[in-house]
Amino acid sequence: MTRQLLLWSLWAAALAALAVGNLVPSAAAMRLRPSRRNRMEEALFSWLRPLPGAWPARQRWLAGAAVGVAVVVWGWDFGPVVAVAGAGLAAVTAIVLGRLERGQERARRIRLCRQAPSGLEAMAACLDAGLPLRQAVAVVAKLSPPDLAGSLRVVVSGIGVGLSDAEAWRGLADNPVLGTVARDVARATDW
Repeated sequence: MTRQLLLWSLWAAALAALAVGNLVPSAAAMRLRPSRRNRMEEALFSWLRPLPGAWPARQRWLAGAAVGVAVVVWGWDFGPVVAVAGAGLAAVTAIVLGRLERGQERARRIRLCRQAPSGLEAMAACLDAGLPLRQAVAVVAKLSPPDLAGSLRVVVSGIGVGLSDAEAWRGLADNPVLGTVARDVARATDW
């Protein structure tokens, strides 16, 4: 009876941790803040770094913890080796989930790859016509297809709330398609 109670309490704790992790606001709630990569993520090898469209870190590690708890619960009779295996499997699960890109994110990235060249050409045309960068971005964001417009609206919204041009462009620094352009524009506006 005691072992069964322990197993059920471990499962309840794992499910409660998953529920609490999903109730906490995600990074999407803080879109206007310039993104700052975790220093630990920067130090990791490229194959360990999570993809931009992967699950958020909190959900990945909670899922990994649930897998680790499940391994410990099911292999309880094998002794302390199972605890080490559960911890290792938890880390592997979190890393693998970070390398998987969600289908909708992949489709969005592909659409953005197709839309970016024409949008950047339109922005260059606006700048050649004499529009300031702020207005050029706003015009292109209005006239662009939804995926490109959504990315450019991050910059327009950042400028609208008082960020400098460079800070607003740094909001797109982690974008898999426009990240390089955003970093270059931010660097250029700092000059």
